[in-house]
Amino acid sequence: HLGDPKYGEAKAEDGNRMLGGVASILLINLAFCYASAGLIAFLMHLLQLPLILGYLLGGVLVGPIGLDIVKNQEEIAELSSLGMVFMLFMIGLELDISELLKMGRVVILTGLFSFPLCAGIMTGLFIGLESLGFSWGGGQYAAI
Repeated sequence: HLGDPKYGEAKAEDGNRMLGGVASILLINLAFCYASAGLIAFLMHLLQLPLILGYLLGGVLVGPIGLDIVKNQEEIAELSSLGMVFMLFMIGLELDISELLKMGRVVILTGLFSFPLCAGIMTGLFIGLESLGFSWGGGQYAAI
């Protein structure tokens, strides 16, 4: 059963994994994730909606909110990190530096200063609200 902590640990007498034994829980979760994302993405394609919506809904379907096949994020954490690396790699492949430079100084300056400007505005806002008497809690991590 998928909920059994010993699921997927079929071993031969010499300690090696048996051929034809039970698949690991990670492999089973991965199969359910791919299947649900693919099926719902196909449905989104038929409805002429963005595929990313299908991928997100597929994750919700197999997650704790949906069918509860993948019980928690820790079960597939390594794969989600690897997925982020692949996504950033694909964005890097699509990024054309010469086109970016053609867009001019405004785009480059906007990219460079967007985070520091937003962080400064939010810091000023929270400091201002705290000086007016609003409390954000106490403790070791209250400033974060």
